[in-house]
Amino acid sequence: MGELAAVTLWTDTKGTRFFLVPDGPGLPGGAFTIRTATGRRQSVDPGSVAAFEVCRQVAEEWTKTEFGNILDLARTAADRLIENIRERTARIREGGRSDEPRG
Repeated sequence: MGELAAVTLWTDTKGTRFFLVPDGPGLPGGAFTIRTATGRRQSVDPGSVAAFEVCRQVAEEWTKTEFGNILDLARTAADRLIENIRERTARIREGGRSDEPRG
């Protein structure tokens, strides 16, 4: 089974139309301006972006999923950091240096 293409959520300048555009080569230039939540802007051909238009509900669900993925990554990183601190603290308490491998 192939991997899904990475996409970015774009909106029109009014925030009323939503587009899930695959990352990669840009869309053909034109007079229709779209933007991302991070402030990227692009003027594209309206016909080229139309195929990627989604309704507000799909855009909101995509955003929730992406935010959940970011939180999961942050939680995993925090868990690893905490475990690392616990291991180093245990080594210090045992009289070893904190940077010595345990073994």
